[in-house]
Amino acid sequence: MNTELEDRLASRTIDDAGHHAPRSTREPTPRIPAGHVVVFCTRRWDLRSFVTKRISAIGASPMVVTNLPDCLRWISKTQPDLVVVDIDAARDDSLSLLRAIIEVCVRETPILCVSRQHDPERAARALDLGATEYITRPVAPAELEARIRRALRTKHHIDALTQCIRVDPLTGIGNRRAFDDALERAVADWRRHRRPFALCLIDVDEFKKINDHHGHQAGDAVLRRVARLLARSCRPTDEPCRFGGDEFAILLRDTTRARAKRAIDRLRGLLHYNEIATADTVVSFGASLGTASADDLGPGVESREVSDQIIDLADRNLYAAKRSCTPRLRPRGHRTPA
Repeated sequence: MNTELEDRLASRTIDDAGHHAPRSTREPTPRIPAGHVVVFCTRRWDLRSFVTKRISAIGASPMVVTNLPDCLRWISKTQPDLVVVDIDAARDDSLSLLRAIIEVCVRETPILCVSRQHDPERAARALDLGATEYITRPVAPAELEARIRRALRTKHHIDALTQCIRVDPLTGIGNRRAFDDALERAVADWRRHRRPFALCLIDVDEFKKINDHHGHQAGDAVLRRVARLLARSCRPTDEPCRFGGDEFAILLRDTTRARAKRAIDRLRGLLHYNEIATADTVVSFGASLGTASADDLGPGVESREVSDQIIDLADRNLYAAKRSCTPRLRPRGHRTPA
């Protein structure tokens, strides 16, 4: 008998019928991705205690809020991995609370509704609105843990897939899809809570000449350098993205017109002049910037128009800046210093 076959047989045991079987047939406990869960309920301490214990039991971190405004602010600020809602908390329309929470959640956030009422019609309406689960109490602790575990695991897989489709493969920062989603959330927060935000568009000057004179690999290196500079200069709440081609965008959250101007002045100094070294050439490049803020928009602007208007305003300011810039390319064939 060869060594490989001996090793394979040694890893098995023989059952009563004489068949080879694994040493252990017990399945391991599923691993839960680290994450935090927002639990919204009224002052019902029994429900709060029951749900938070189940969340902690599977290794997640619960955050309890007991009024709707705090719940909406917390979800908007942190975008949790899961929201558990006491659907009975609303005094009038039981689903109005759910609608408000769904509006501030990102599309991928699972929402578990918990209720004391066995009401199939209300459960169907909640699921149609966007709830992930509708659980009627009493519910066994093990069942609730399993449902929470499944929701978190699904969210983890969706986040991994989303990361693949929202990241620009060349630069490693967000792509246009990520930008559109971020802008949509910023506009919603501005409309609902008047949270200010600003947009900065960045365009690499004379990028076509860089490609024509030095090759597309040099152009790609320039784009990667710009992306790194933007990512390093941003706050954690800012969202730098590749807008398209040689254009980039930064969404500045919680930023007024005055704060945006200071941020843009800093970025302009950072991007005004840079160099990269290729195999035998040093390529110099710069970038122009244009900005706009929610403060620049007039009153009465419809939500669907805000995104278009702020992009258009930032774009016009960008091209006004480009018209005033000067060429920054070194002559072709500038040799890297020894």
